Amino acid sequence: MLLEEVDRMQRLVDDLLLLANAGHPDFIRKEPIQIAEFIHQVMEKIRVLGDRRWQIDETADYLMEADPQRLTQALVQLAANAVKYTGISSTIALGSRIEGPTAPDGSPLPVPRNDPKLPSLAVEASKGEVVVHAHNRAVVRAGDQYLKVLRKDWAARVAERHSNAIAPLADGFFDTPRILGTDRSVVAFNSLSGRSYYELGQDHAVTDAYFAAKWLEWSQAWVAALAASKRAAHRSALESLPPHPPEVEAETLRYWTRQWLNHSDDVPEAAKARAGLEAQAEAAISRLLSSRPDPPGWAHGDLHDKQVLGTEGNSTPGLLDFDESCQAEPALDLANLDVHLELRRLQNRLTLRRYVIAHSQVLAAAEKLGVSPERFAAYAASTRLRLVCVYSFRPLWGSIAARYLSQSPQGEHEDAASRQWSPT
Repeated sequence: MLLEEVDRMQRLVDDLLLLANAGHPDFIRKEPIQIAEFIHQVMEKIRVLGDRRWQIDETADYLMEADPQRLTQALVQLAANAVKYTGISSTIALGSRIEGPTAPDGSPLPVPRNDPKLPSLAVEASKGEVVVHAHNRAVVRAGDQYLKVLRKDWAARVAERHSNAIAPLADGFFDTPRILGTDRSVVAFNSLSGRSYYELGQDHAVTDAYFAAKWLEWSQAWVAALAASKRAAHRSALESLPPHPPEVEAETLRYWTRQWLNHSDDVPEAAKARAGLEAQAEAAISRLLSSRPDPPGWAHGDLHDKQVLGTEGNSTPGLLDFDESCQAEPALDLANLDVHLELRRLQNRLTLRRYVIAHSQVLAAAEKLGVSPERFAAYAASTRLRLVCVYSFRPLWGSIAARYLSQSPQGEHEDAASRQWSPT
């Protein structure tokens, strides 16, 4: 009895001290926290509080500024209260999600922030608006320039790859950003006019005829650019780009599959989906590695509808972001683009008619480039599963990702494209 009273008084004193210190300037010490990782760390701490069914619900894949110690204190206290008022084997779940204004993909609207991985970001962010903030880079829109903020000493490498990647496009097939300047961690680019095909697809003021014309322009330019990239004049630039063989694509899929499996490890209800994802990933990897690859060539490396720009009165499309440019099979880019179009349809970002318009031009480019249907289908299967894993971490689209996964257990999506054209 005495020990219980002493314990109660100690907790009361601790609470009073906490309140007394709350007004101090250094009471909250913020730092960048990767929320998904932080939630898993807290779960390891609270499991010991009681014999309960602990599980992690949705988690926001987002970097935010917070005090990890104070946030941990709050969550541990909430968990202790949950243990106190529940019985043995009750379920107690911990999770996170983004609320408030979000971008179209469900991520929070980015704001300038400090990031120890990007030491130049605080200064560069003051020059404009942070429009992208990922783990290893950020992009700031500053007037008529875009500033790509990178880790220290990465800028020269990114600038060199950009220059080599756009060399085969210099014949006028695509408008590409010019490098305006670099320092150790920042590359400045000029801005391109036009709107992304992603935006055009959602704009009801844009006619289907105009949308179709833009996709035809892209398809023709893509075929011409890849043909030009094989010229002797571009050989040096092309050979400087890193190779991206099927084995690299398979390892990328393995990485994202592991991420999703680790994320769902403590969720009994996810057991069926876990088994399904593992089986489909192994089948997709086997397909990538077992069929004969098409000859590699110039590749964008991350082609989707947000990377292509269309401009009124200009028949030359714009093309952005060459950080992932490489030497790869043409199917790498075309399947990635096509699967993103499938996703836009599921997200209701494209009408069925506009999906068919864009999808048909992707297939037309594949046919003209001699892409084998089997290789297209293999890369599409891999891309589809990768996007399922990626979008599962985005609260707005998590349910769509799960439905997408459940709709293709027998490979119906994987074979859809290959049934629509024959190899040349």
